[in-house]
Amino acid sequence: MEEKLMDLKISGSSTMPGGKYDSVKISGSGKINGDVICSEFKVSGSGALRGSLETITGKVSGSASIQGNIKCGDFKFSGSASVGGNLEGGNIHTSGSTKVEGRVKGKSLNVSGSMKIGEGIYVNDIDICGSLKSGGDCEGERFISQGGFNIRGLLTADVIDIGLAGDCYAKEIGGEKIIIKRVRNNGGFLRYILSLVNINNGVLNTELIEGDYVEVNYTRCNIIRGKKVVVGKGSVIDKVEYTDEIIIENGGVVKEEVKVQ
Repeated sequence: MEEKLMDLKISGSSTMPGGKYDSVKISGSGKINGDVICSEFKVSGSGALRGSLETITGKVSGSASIQGNIKCGDFKFSGSASVGGNLEGGNIHTSGSTKVEGRVKGKSLNVSGSMKIGEGIYVNDIDICGSLKSGGDCEGERFISQGGFNIRGLLTADVIDIGLAGDCYAKEIGGEKIIIKRVRNNGGFLRYILSLVNINNGVLNTELIEGDYVEVNYTRCNIIRGKKVVVGKGSVIDKVEYTDEIIIENGGVVKEEVKVQ
């Protein structure tokens, strides 16, 4: 017979023990001591979990601190949240301010607020229109950005499409198709994001770009390696190594060109 689990609701100010629950909801100021396993986890007030969390769905629209790891199906952060360990899930979305001390793994990551990750990012689909910082590598199948990012390690994906809305940095970039350009102001939330930075100063800085097709604008890079390389407006590249074709247009600068057999 399936175990029937109780709900845990905190609407005032109290401290409760960890354990297995069906639904966990904090709308007041609540603390939970110990690990929690549940089907639903919601914080709309101020919540602190002194342990790890395993849940099918999660949502933080207030302020939450999770001391350990989070393992989840889908999770939405629209308030302020900190995770002391790793965040592993299916679809992860943050429109607030989220800090993860460890690594992030999942199916998709959508950042329309700000997110800071201490270690690496290992997510299939990454979509950024806010701000992302990573202390390690960022690996996926698809990386789309119309915001700002600072990746201290390798950024790698099959498809990388970067619309610069401010200065961006990745130590190295690798993929099959890589396109770097300045984002256009299309209004709405993107208009607000762009109002926080100076779009005229949006530049990508990196040490190395390597891919089959590489097209760069407003990029500063030591070395680009690719089959077909297009260097466009606002770009200064120290060296390009190409196998098929190089195109330099709209005032792009390449200091050294090497055709590789």
